[in-house]
Amino acid sequence: IEGVSNTGTVSLLLRPRKDDPATIAQEVTELGMNTNVVAIFNTAIKAWHVAEKVWGNELARQRLFVGQDKMSERQRVANFQAFVANPPGNGLCGSPAIEAGIDFAASYLVIEETYADSFLQRFGRSARSGQDAIVLCYSSALYDMLKKGKLKCAYARQEFLNLVRQTLPLKEPRNLLTGLAAYP
Repeated sequence: IEGVSNTGTVSLLLRPRKDDPATIAQEVTELGMNTNVVAIFNTAIKAWHVAEKVWGNELARQRLFVGQDKMSERQRVANFQAFVANPPGNGLCGSPAIEAGIDFAASYLVIEETYADSFLQRFGRSARSGQDAIVLCYSSALYDMLKKGKLKCAYARQEFLNLVRQTLPLKEPRNLLTGLAAYP
């Protein structure tokens, strides 16, 4: 995947969605993606369990980045700064709290399928500042398309982002209040 902005090339590894943190951690480790990596999961508890399986309990505490309701801002900032200071010797595992507005240079990104808007935010964390990246993506929707031969081998960045918008569900508010309709 190539982009027109100052982004590098992304190599995408697709896997079907997995819920077992131990299985994810094993695959991340086998692929050598346990340092210089940022992993973003749908829940803080899943992020914690994967981090714990990849790095052990003590290092997991130093490499976690989850929402303020689960972790103090001071600890989140300290963990993030430690990662930014030395990505090749570090890793960061987080919840959706890290998917938007956080810039980091990591060679590896691990993400899981979610709503299209969140997925695009997560994916946008890869190949920053002209650096190439490998993304390990757990997405049953994209994996099924791959197995059916419906994905190309290479995409321009915008073309891939459009594919994601068309493939993954949207988190739309228009159905949110349908149960509150007033009747005459």
